[in-house]
Parts: sequence; C-alpha cells; structure tokens
Amino acid sequence: MDPLTDLSLLDYLHDAVVASLDWQTSEPKRRHFRLDITVDSEAGYPPWNGRHLLVTLCEVAISRAMIYGLQSAPCRIDTIHNGISTELLLECKRLQSIGIEVPALQFTWVFGDGTILEVVCGQIFVQVESRAA
Repeated sequence: MDPLTDLSLLDYLHDAVVASLDWQTSEPKRRHFRLDITVDSEAGYPPWNGRHLLVTLCEVAISRAMIYGLQSAPCRIDTIHNGISTELLLECKRLQSIGIEVPALQFTWVFGDGTILEVVCGQIFVQVESRAA
C-alpha cells in the first residue's frame, strides 16, 4: 500500500461515519492513529463512494484532541483542513529547537459532534476494504 500523495482527496471524507478512532502504540518509535470509516455514498469520489476505509495517520509526532462523548448520533467527519492551532505549532517549533524532527503533514480533523483532532504526522495511508458499506 502506498501513502496518499494527493491530500486533496481527504475532502471526500466529509460526512463519512467514523466507527472507531484508535491510537496504535505497538511500535514504540512509530505511533499511529487509525480511523475505521464508511464514506458517504455520494461523496463525489467514485473509488471511495459508500466504501469502508481504514485511514492511518502514520508516524505521529504530536497530536492534540478535544473529544466529546455522550452523543446520540453517529460520529461523522465534518472537515479536514491543513494546519494546526498556534499552540500546537509553537510546540512543534520547541521540539525542533531541541533537535527533534517534526514531520511536515499538519492537519486538523473536525467531527460533527464537536470533536477536534490535531495531528502532525509523516504519512497518510488509505486502505479501501473489499466490502462495501
């Protein structure tokens, strides 16, 4: 599986239903977030429309989240945009100042329930599952 190189494709994840968001720590030097999602059937990108995807944010250097529980509806992705908050950006600069390499990918994921996930990572992988939603 190759990393996602056209990051504009993430726009098609709008309204995708999130079954789970996992913080994977089995590799001490390579931590990942994995989202198990189902893309909206009318998302606008035929290879993903209505499909079940595993989206892996690889080599997470730093992340920050505000997560809301106690919801009565499915969790959906609202937007994914380039960039992170000023506070997290300052922390990245601090890490760089002490010699820690910080990857270039910086995203803020906003979910319909108000949850916000800021991530600085090295790569993104999207695996289309064989089963349709």
